[in-house]
Amino acid sequence: MKIKPGFLIALSFLIVVVLLVLQFKAREPLLREVGPTSSSEAIIYLRTLNDKKESLLKEIEKLEFRVLELNEVTLEKADFERSLNQEIMKWEALLGLKGMTGAGLEVTITPQKNQVISAETFMDLINDLWGGGAMAISINKNRIGWNSYLHQIDNQVFISGRLIESPFLVEVIGSTQVLESVLKIPGGFEEKMLIQGVELKITTNNRMIISAGGVQ
Repeated sequence: MKIKPGFLIALSFLIVVVLLVLQFKAREPLLREVGPTSSSEAIIYLRTLNDKKESLLKEIEKLEFRVLELNEVTLEKADFERSLNQEIMKWEALLGLKGMTGAGLEVTITPQKNQVISAETFMDLINDLWGGGAMAISINKNRIGWNSYLHQIDNQVFISGRLIESPFLVEVIGSTQVLESVLKIPGGFEEKMLIQGVELKITTNNRMIISAGGVQ
């Protein structure tokens, strides 16, 4: 439970007031009994009370400072936990363990009849997108995660054992400008596809949803 400094300060001052009231009430009969000859003792007594009051005030200041220190530690801990949770969420998304929403690109790849897009070509595309800061990638609604694998049998390509067929829809969440520049860099993926006669369409989607690992 977080301690409020105001509460402790109010409580401490209340204790000081109660102590002073009790001490002064106890002093009244003493002064009546000892009479004027004990004035020096009364002065000493008052000085003692003042010293005690000063001592209590110093303790209150120390307590207030300690409470502030504890609150600072609590805030630092909360900031650390928040930062840690954000980092965990980031890696869960990158590993494909968590669904993601956000702006990104839709890349539609349409090869000519009997033309084959190899598993290696898809791997090159995926690596280019990761290099461009992609946060999530899917191909034909198959999320690419930490345990995804691509393989090819004859002219057919599989993602984690699932066949993908033309036209191929690659969805990627991340900075649309950076990702598009990665695809369109000279000698990059777009140029390679055009040279092979493959139709390539790149569009922006500001409300893209990519589910967690598996078929979406």
